[in-house]
Amino acid sequence: MFNLQRPSSFVTRFWTQRQQERAFTEAIQTIYPRWATRNRYWANAFFDEHFLLHRAAPLLAQYQLGKPGTESSQLANQWADQFRFNALRRQQLVDELTPVAANFLYLLKVEFNAREEQTRQGHWVLRLSDWTTRANGSKHYDN
Repeated sequence: MFNLQRPSSFVTRFWTQRQQERAFTEAIQTIYPRWATRNRYWANAFFDEHFLLHRAAPLLAQYQLGKPGTESSQLANQWADQFRFNALRRQQLVDELTPVAANFLYLLKVEFNAREEQTRQGHWVLRLSDWTTRANGSKHYDN
């Protein structure tokens, strides 16, 4: 009876992992539309949600954990690995994409931090993704 009332460590770890994966996916899905609007060229060049949630997920998970590295260039190289470019063209595209990828990673880190703060505080915290800017520059809340 005691074992049924208390979840096993396996179930607890599994539940925690699923919650982290869900939060990770939600964070990407929250910031990607905003980023894609500003970077349509790259969004249309398969630097999209599918790429981020599948091919780049292991790299982004390491980034989420705060492990240091050159994530933006690694993310750009990961994107280029999808295609067959000659070496010169590949390097040109990676060089162009690296600062754009760095911007995406910055927005992702802000979103992760806001979610962690919300979890720690146990209450609602305003995130960057909660606000959008209209064409005239005024801000309004997204529902």
